[in-house]
Amino acid sequence: MKPLRISFLVLLLSSIVVISAFAKQVEISGKYCYQYGDSESLMIAKEISYAMALRKAIETYKTFVTSTSIIEDFQMKKDLVETIASGYVDNVKVIKQHVQGRIVCTSLVGYVNPDAVKSIISRKVEKIKHPKKRESTVVAEGKYIRILNYKRIGNEVSILYQAKKDLSSYGFKRTIMIDCFDKDGYPMEGKKVYAKSDLYAGEIRRLTVRIPSGTASFEIKPYKD
Repeated sequence: MKPLRISFLVLLLSSIVVISAFAKQVEISGKYCYQYGDSESLMIAKEISYAMALRKAIETYKTFVTSTSIIEDFQMKKDLVETIASGYVDNVKVIKQHVQGRIVCTSLVGYVNPDAVKSIISRKVEKIKHPKKRESTVVAEGKYIRILNYKRIGNEVSILYQAKKDLSSYGFKRTIMIDCFDKDGYPMEGKKVYAKSDLYAGEIRRLTVRIPSGTASFEIKPYKD
């Protein structure tokens, strides 16, 4: 009988731990409607609608709102949302995804741990208060190109990039993508520019590209070959 009692006790304790873990989680919900253009597929539009609905769920979650109330930096808040969305939301379920014409609307729910969310935000704020010296100036890096730096002047962005490999031996251009977002963090029309195709490994060049009017923030990255 003793082995049975021990097994029952272990099972009971395991159940209590699981129940306790779920008790700490709270439900968040979000909805977003995305209108896609002629150059986008329905599948991509559904993915964007889903991602933005999840982001909306995090942005409107009361613990996130109160914990980030002292943060005025838009980009920092955007980074926090992306961090939480990438690994701190469990059991995300799409309640409804409706397509009408070129508009895709997604409603979803997920679960987060309030303590985990507070911890992530406090660590981010602490890094801003006590910044460490950067060891690298690389902004983003792909297989063939690395983005070293960029500077925005009005509606133009100057990008400094470096070839990681001998591009002239590949025979085709390498793409640099610029994803643009409005003041509310919603995606706008992106930009695609080409690096010079006759560069040798280690060569550095600069290019300037015009971004859409109304762009509040943007992300620059090499195209994933």
